[in-house]
Amino acid sequence: MLESAVPGNSHAAFGGGRLEKYHPWQLAGPLPNVFQALLNVFAPRNPSEFARILTPGGFLVVVIPTQQHLRELRAIAPLLNIEENKQHRVVACMAEYFAFAGASKVEYDIELDNADLTHLAQMTPSARHLSPQTLEGLRKQAGFRTRVGFALLRFVRI
Repeated sequence: MLESAVPGNSHAAFGGGRLEKYHPWQLAGPLPNVFQALLNVFAPRNPSEFARILTPGGFLVVVIPTQQHLRELRAIAPLLNIEENKQHRVVACMAEYFAFAGASKVEYDIELDNADLTHLAQMTPSARHLSPQTLEGLRKQAGFRTRVGFALLRFVRI
């Protein structure tokens, strides 16, 4: 099951408050085994729902941040840390429904101007915790360089 917000609540990214109540809904309705592939990027995972809607032998790619992801930005702003053994934990939580088929790591540096740096910080899970002072400090940065790092975890539906 995936979750949707109760009407009247809105996400901070859309200028509203935070979500506090959720209602589950099924991605593929009552039709199981309808997708051959799923992509999950930096998002919550529900292995049983993914397994329900994927065909046997179907592919799931889960993209997670590595320890290097936004390391320089995390050094100057109070962003959430990235779990040290995140890949191991994700693989373990999928094991009941999926065979782990491998991982690829992608890492590269990006250079951001002050506006892009501020926007990037506001897109993170930590956005609602950033103080006006922190955001103002980011707006004063010029030519900021940070590392982007993520792992693509590949799974096959058992």
